[in-house]
Amino acid sequence: MQELGAMPEDRSIAREAVLVGVAVKFFSCFGQNAVVGPLSANRVFTGMPDAMECYAYWKDIRDKHIVHDESALTFEGTGLVLGSGGDLHEVLSMKVSIGITDREHAQLLYDLIDHTLKHLEKEVSDLLPAIFEEAAAMTADERLSLPCMSFTKPNLSDVATRR
Repeated sequence: MQELGAMPEDRSIAREAVLVGVAVKFFSCFGQNAVVGPLSANRVFTGMPDAMECYAYWKDIRDKHIVHDESALTFEGTGLVLGSGGDLHEVLSMKVSIGITDREHAQLLYDLIDHTLKHLEKEVSDLLPAIFEEAAAMTADERLSLPCMSFTKPNLSDVATRR
């Protein structure tokens, strides 16, 4: 979002690409996935009805305009260009898409992301002492018997789903 804010207004295609990436990535944090549980918008924005309204607005933009392109922000049509006597001059195909990279829209999304990050940082900082306390209450042998944390680099079959 900071990169988007620094981009000149006349770089509309690049601005839209950045905004699309940010919106898709941000809302993926609130969706089901196999790695970690999703965030709950109701929990993150508790007591903030304006933020929930903004969240729902941006989620609709993400779902209906960015990802699936089924919103009123996009129009596609094919028409005929006719002369004064009805003579066919040309066939015209047109797509019009309303821009959402203006400062106001970007600021709304930035505010959602900023609040969400602060919410998560607080949850983590509140949870760490309890984890430390639980681990401290274990015997040394119990701690040593815990499974080692490891990461295995995924291969193609782990990443791609073939149909």
